[in-house]
Amino acid sequence: MKLTSIGMVSSNGTEVATFSFRDPGSLNPYIARAILGLDAEEIVPRFYGMSFSQGKKYYSLSLPPRDIVLQILLNPNFTMEKSHSELRDELYRAISSSRTGIVTLKFYNEDVEVAQVSGFVTKFANQLFEQQPQVDITLNCEDPMLRSPVAIDIPAAVEAPGNAPPITDDLSTAPHGFAFRLHFTADTTQFYIQDTAAEWRFTVVPGVINGQTGFKSGDELVFSSDHTGRVLTHIRGPVQTPIVDKIQPGSVWPILFHGLNQFENTPEVSWFYIRHYPAYWGV
Repeated sequence: MKLTSIGMVSSNGTEVATFSFRDPGSLNPYIARAILGLDAEEIVPRFYGMSFSQGKKYYSLSLPPRDIVLQILLNPNFTMEKSHSELRDELYRAISSSRTGIVTLKFYNEDVEVAQVSGFVTKFANQLFEQQPQVDITLNCEDPMLRSPVAIDIPAAVEAPGNAPPITDDLSTAPHGFAFRLHFTADTTQFYIQDTAAEWRFTVVPGVINGQTGFKSGDELVFSSDHTGRVLTHIRGPVQTPIVDKIQPGSVWPILFHGLNQFENTPEVSWFYIRHYPAYWGV
């Protein structure tokens, strides 16, 4: 991940501070002395599925909640109008202006936001009697993954019949979920999507929905296994029905890995879209 700057923003959109790798000196009122916790210090293997023929177990790699510590030097030389204490108070105000208590770090390459991570400020420590006064801000991130704020849509997924289009993710460094929407082109009693190479399958047997058994031609299915939450919704006309309880035992929620991802699925479908947010373990 190539970066040129990191921005700190409160949940109401107030810019707290910007730290540039190209201008670490006197032209910034806040200078990042160090930002700790941006690396993948602890990687946790999480079981996500088992092959349906040989009983092999498969694990994805993830991170536990992380603390990010920003060591910020106060730089009153940036302007003669503000003292160390005034710069420190501005940090306080910007952070406390967040109505949700959440602060977001945004990672930029030039003017393009590559990724972001959010958390709560759990510590604001001052070092007063130093030649260069410093503020240490600790950000606790329950969701530790750095994620792109912009989803990637798979162009070939638009009205593509049959198997899901191949998904090549050349950006991510971490496994992550994805979302899709499809409609059924014929009646079928089930929907499945599987990774044949890994031998896992995600199967949904809806049973009776709105007085009719199985999926009917024209029905739609909305799925998500990404960071916004797991979703499985059946749509028939104006009626939307959550059917997470119809997932069959032994099913594995599909996720994406770096590189090529290929799936097989129920043939009686046509795809509206597939989208995902690139994810990164760290910088």
